[in-house]
Amino acid sequence: LTLKHVEAVRQLLAEAGLKREDVDLVGFHGQTLFHKPAAGITVQIGDGALLARETGIDVVHDFRSADVAAGGQGAPLAPLYHQALALSDNISAPFAFLNLGGVGNLTWIDPAEGGQILAFDTGPGNGL
Repeated sequence: LTLKHVEAVRQLLAEAGLKREDVDLVGFHGQTLFHKPAAGITVQIGDGALLARETGIDVVHDFRSADVAAGGQGAPLAPLYHQALALSDNISAPFAFLNLGGVGNLTWIDPAEGGQILAFDTGPGNGL
């Protein structure tokens, strides 16, 4: 599976006209096989070290299991991205982002509350 991701990185670099030296890092989630965050369990396959070695680009990975171990739902990056995106546009009203991946996630942000984030899974998404 990781070798397919290596191919995807190489193809993206080629299509974007970039060299590996132009990229600071790759974020690598892998593929989720089992996810039950309430029980503190999540299992992904994918080898971040192999991806780094084969592409020559630093790779950050395993954030889902780290988030679950810290008591989260295992999707720590999307809410932070949503927050940065919305606050950079100076949105003053409360807003929500719905992320429809394999599992649906909702991010609620209220700028009046300092941009505080409330994020959680909503249920099945594209994984059905």
